[in-house]
Amino acid sequence: MSALQDGFSRALQSFQSGQYSDAAAQIDDLLLTAAKNPDVLHLAALNAKAQFKYIEAEAYFRASLNIAQNQPIVLSNLANLLRSMGDFLHADENYRAALKLMPTLRDAWLNRGLLAKQLLDWQQARRC
Repeated sequence: MSALQDGFSRALQSFQSGQYSDAAAQIDDLLLTAAKNPDVLHLAALNAKAQFKYIEAEAYFRASLNIAQNQPIVLSNLANLLRSMGDFLHADENYRAALKLMPTLRDAWLNRGLLAKQLLDWQQARRC
């Protein structure tokens, strides 16, 4: 296992166990050598979001997508963040982009339906 894979695995484990400060330190170390790795940037975004650092999270999601645009899960996670921030228009755009790339992405369908319901667009919610 490479140093990057090992570091990523440890950071992911810290994140998944709710140890966000530890994960942040491990991600910071990864970013020193893998600042253009879309998976590292995605994990950094998820960890920042979990700590309610929404501006930082959005920057990491967008950096990941700038490197590799066709990431439906990243697009869906960005949409979730934007929905949390109240940016419903851009959230919906990102859900649609994710679903265009991966029409079977259940979380994106579910969350797009919840967004529509949240906006009181019951008709759109039923279609999702």
